[in-house]
Amino acid sequence: MAGKTNLVIGYWNNFFTHVPISLATTERRNIDIKGALWNGVLS
Repeated sequence: MAGKTNLVIGYWNNFFTHVPISLATTERRNIDIKGALWNGVLS
């Protein structure tokens, strides 16, 4: 990682990216518990 810290690794448009943790956690996303994504997690 070339000495990089305080990052998370993301995959965007077929590329791995380094995203600062502060940027990745600035906005909280909600999951619809009646939606397809959550049903897939439960199954």
